[in-house]
Order: sequence, then C-alpha cells, then structure tokens
Amino acid sequence: MLPYIIWNLHTKIALQGTNSKHTLSVENFKEVSSEKSQETVQLIVSKFFNAILSIDSLSTRGLLIFHIITFISYFVALFILKKHWNSLKILLLLDLIVVLYYAGNLAMFIYTMPTEEAIVLAGLERYLSSMVIFFIGIVSFNLVINIEQSLHIQQGPKRDYKAFKSIQTKRIYQNSALICTALTLSFLFSEINGMNQSYADTIPGKVTAAVGDQMQLDTQNKFLVYAEDTDNQLSNFSLQYAVKYFLFSPNVDGISTFALEDKSTLDNYDYLLILDDNSVLDGLKLTSEKDLTSSKLYKIDHQQLLEIDPATLSE
Repeated sequence: MLPYIIWNLHTKIALQGTNSKHTLSVENFKEVSSEKSQETVQLIVSKFFNAILSIDSLSTRGLLIFHIITFISYFVALFILKKHWNSLKILLLLDLIVVLYYAGNLAMFIYTMPTEEAIVLAGLERYLSSMVIFFIGIVSFNLVINIEQSLHIQQGPKRDYKAFKSIQTKRIYQNSALICTALTLSFLFSEINGMNQSYADTIPGKVTAAVGDQMQLDTQNKFLVYAEDTDNQLSNFSLQYAVKYFLFSPNVDGISTFALEDKSTLDNYDYLLILDDNSVLDGLKLTSEKDLTSSKLYKIDHQQLLEIDPATLSE
C-alpha cells in the first residue's frame, strides 16, 4: 500500500488544480457525463455488455476457462478424492469482485471517459485483463493449496514435510513440482528469447539501434526522419512517435520521399535520421565525403550532413 499512498500524495500536490479526464471529483463527473445524451449512454452500455459477453473477447475466455477448471477440479475432488475443497466459495467471492470491477469500468466510460473514447470502449480489454489476471491468479493459488492439502496428513499443529498419506502421494507431489518448474522455466526462456530476437525488427528496436534512449528533454533541436512507409509506419505516425520517445523530443517529422531539388528543406531541421537506404539520398553529401548509411543520425549543416554519435546529443 505504501507506493499507492505516496503516489496519491504526489499527484495531489504536483497536479493541484489540474483536471484530467479521470479526475475523481463530482464536478468532473457532471461535466463529462453531461456531454453524453441518453442515447449515447445506452449505446455505451450496449457495446460494453456485447464486449464482455462475447466469446471472442480474450478476457471473457480467460474467465470462462478458469470457471470450467474450477468446477471440474471441485467435482473430481468430491467424487474421486472424497475431499471437500473450498473452490466454489472462493469462486463465488471472485465472481462478486469481478462484477464490482466490471461495474466500475462501465461507470468510468459513462462518467469520466470523453464521449469519443467511450463510444469505442477505448482500452476496455486492457482494463478487464487486469482483473482477469487477478482472477486467474487467485483460482490457481487456491487450486494448488487444495491439491497440496489433499496429499498430506496433518501431524500436530505444524505441517511436517514427511506428512504424506503414502510414498505414492509424496512421489506425485514431488514429480508434479519438478514438472511444473521445468515447464515454467522453458516457457520463460522461450518467451525471453523470442522477444529478444524479434525486437530488433520492430519500430522501437530500429529506432533504439539508431539513436539509443535519450534521457534529457530536447525542445531546441528539430529532427527529420527518413524511412520507407512500410506497414504505414509513417502514415499512422507510429514511427514518428517512437522517435519522439527515444530522442525525448517533441520536434520530429518524417518523410518517405526526398527530391534533391528540395534540399533546402533540410535547413529547417538540425538533424536527419536515416532508417532505410534509398537511392534518392545519393545526391546528399556528407562533410566527411562518406556514403550515407541507414540507422545513422546526421547533423545538418548548410545542406551537408555530418554523422554524429547520438550520445553527444545530451552533451
């Protein structure tokens, strides 16, 4: 709770007098909700319920699958192991928490979310996934505890590591722990290796390789990015956004074509970032007379380019 309390205190002091779309105040609720007509509210409610009841929703699938797992495990324990697990009680409590959380999300879209975002349920799956992960975690913990308690006998006030019904149940417990540990590690390494291998080909990966990750805000210099408009990376501004983030600068424009007769436009910028090779750039000259290469940052000096180390930007 300590980080939560400190963060709330910080935002209360630092953002005093500032209103955002999620400001928790009666005045803000009235202002935002008054923008929505009754028809708009009904549309939001209808879309919300369609989304959470759709089997195509990843969050809904997660809830459904773990409800099925809970019921199956409970009845297996009841009729085969002759054990009365508390799974259904925990499930009932979790369902109540989920309903309250979902109701809170619906209220957020109605009372605090701007109309344009609320109508399309902006970020809904991300919000719901937080609760679904919590739900899955509690169900999993409870299932593990119930299985564990079904495999040992309580000997005295404290559990003894030898307190198993039989050698067989102890062997099942140990083998299951080893198998689960091995699977967890293999999935973890597979995920990490896959992310590392694919990151270099993503937009953030390419930008990071070219300019690093600048930590000092730069509002003085202007940057021009040259790249192919692959997958609409320039048209939808995803590339420019990534460059702004890693250069820590708001002054970034992007181009995918360049005419030599328009070289004078370079003087409107301080730096040129080239992410893709292209023959149209052959007419540009470096002050060092080197060939232009991709994934490089160049300083613009009277229509001439000087390759620089991105680390020098913060100096």
